[in-house]
Amino acid sequence: MKGDIILMENKSGSFFAKAVKFFTGRLAKKYDVPVYTHACFSIGEVFDIESVLSAELAMSAMPLKRFRTEKFAFKVYHIKDRIKEKVLDNILRTRYEKSAGEGYAFLQNVWFIYRAIMEFIGFNMKGSKNWFPDHENCSESTADYIIDRFESFPLPNSALFQLREYNTNCISPVDLAIIVKQNPHLFALVESWN
Repeated sequence: MKGDIILMENKSGSFFAKAVKFFTGRLAKKYDVPVYTHACFSIGEVFDIESVLSAELAMSAMPLKRFRTEKFAFKVYHIKDRIKEKVLDNILRTRYEKSAGEGYAFLQNVWFIYRAIMEFIGFNMKGSKNWFPDHENCSESTADYIIDRFESFPLPNSALFQLREYNTNCISPVDLAIIVKQNPHLFALVESWN
């Protein structure tokens, strides 16, 4: 599971989860993907417990089992790139050192409201810059990890080209779901929860 990406739906009914669903729901419907509200990736085991790097109040290493409740539904995708374990460990270590403890990018989420409105009008907002680029949100961290991973592989691939179309602080969990769906040769579903 180490190195896999996890796309989640927060079913708790919190204000934030409802807002994410509202502003990304149209995009999810257009591409026929779930309205995911969270993304993270596995960093392997910490004290023999499967753990993820996840954007909470700060970027945190936390047990995946914290999400194995009725409040969440998620899918785990294995990246089919035949990466060597040492290379994967270096990428995960670098992401952890860069991100762990970094505050959550709350203000970036304001930009997603603007994005939803502009895309409704017909503008393509993928490469746009977020007004508040500081810190990281969940999908930004996960997209940066996937880019780091694919850039370590000598051959470019379709998912990497798609990810590079975005400014990663402007990517949502739904965008990641679209990329995963459009690249089944690169992502394999290995687990579903709830």
